[in-house]
Amino acid sequence: MILTKNLLLKNIKKVDSQLHKIVQSFELLSSISPANFESEKKRFIKRQYKENPCFTYKSLSVNPREIKKSLREIRVESIEDDDVRQMYEETIQSYVVKADMLLHRNTEKFLDLSVKYFGQPKITDTKKSKFLLKCPDFVEEKDEIKYSALDAKEIFEKEGRKFGFDLKVELKKQMVSRALVSNSKQTVYLNRFSEFSEKDVYGLIEHEVGVHLLTSKNARFQSLKIFKIGFPLNTKTQEGLAVASEYWSNNISIRRLKELSLRVIAVNSLLEGNDFQTTFSLLKEQYKVDEDKAFYITTRVFRGGGFTKDYLYIRGLSLILRQAHKGVKFDNLFIGKTSVEYLHTIDKMVEEKLIPEAKYKNDSFQNLLINPKTHPILKYIVEGIVD
Repeated sequence: MILTKNLLLKNIKKVDSQLHKIVQSFELLSSISPANFESEKKRFIKRQYKENPCFTYKSLSVNPREIKKSLREIRVESIEDDDVRQMYEETIQSYVVKADMLLHRNTEKFLDLSVKYFGQPKITDTKKSKFLLKCPDFVEEKDEIKYSALDAKEIFEKEGRKFGFDLKVELKKQMVSRALVSNSKQTVYLNRFSEFSEKDVYGLIEHEVGVHLLTSKNARFQSLKIFKIGFPLNTKTQEGLAVASEYWSNNISIRRLKELSLRVIAVNSLLEGNDFQTTFSLLKEQYKVDEDKAFYITTRVFRGGGFTKDYLYIRGLSLILRQAHKGVKFDNLFIGKTSVEYLHTIDKMVEEKLIPEAKYKNDSFQNLLINPKTHPILKYIVEGIVD
């Protein structure tokens, strides 16, 4: 690097502080989570799937127009390291798009902005998903439903300690997902109405705690807040790491992989111009998905006005497996809400001691060896989606 470390870090921190101040209260997912999910589900089913749900959302806690204006006023020219400056420029631009998404929530333009930010499935994504959906079903004992949400909460709290930090878990009524992490509240929320198998519970612990919460915790030890607010399209990397963590810890099932694949199918249906009813029926009739799960998957994709994020789980898993085959070291991706695309820059920043290494580790990523207990058919199936 051309500048002295202290001067460079001072310039980075100035931009970083401005960016964090503007977007620190920004949470896209919670803003597009339907407030009336359960009631609309009951209404949709009662009317025999003949009328599309009408989802409502809580009032925004931020002003998208003000966010966009403030973001565009940030000057990154003072960061003279090209890689770091580009990292901040692209992060700022990504938040401009996300602010636009909030501005146009529940309108036709929301879908266009979702595609602009998250992208859309490629032919290879669809092929991988259809491959997974055609794979044989086999149910292990650990994949049988036997836990309530309250049972799962107790296991989460107990197992969460192995990552080295206290874990806060709460049950919540109005949730689209079975589990999610609130970065701002450092809390794992479980859907009060969900039931779980043993693999569900331990897989979700690897996914939600071992990656999402762990990276959020690590980000709090960084002086640079970009690791807390998130890099551009960190979803692909973060969800890829999270699903890979389920796999490498032997806590993933073919049922789980098929559910992720159905999300790709649902996103494709959305992009083909189909409505909620048609997409729901596609999942239920062609793919034999039960009523509850079909509604859940379809809601995830249609929330906000059309949300394409869900195809990134399969693509992200393929990406992380491919990187593992190349011998890539993932430790620095756990510093915060990072993206593989910026790993070179992050590695350089760690090496030159501009930032510290991650405080908390995920043991599933330490040797990247497949758990010897992994079912050989499952191993064959998962490795089959690597490009």
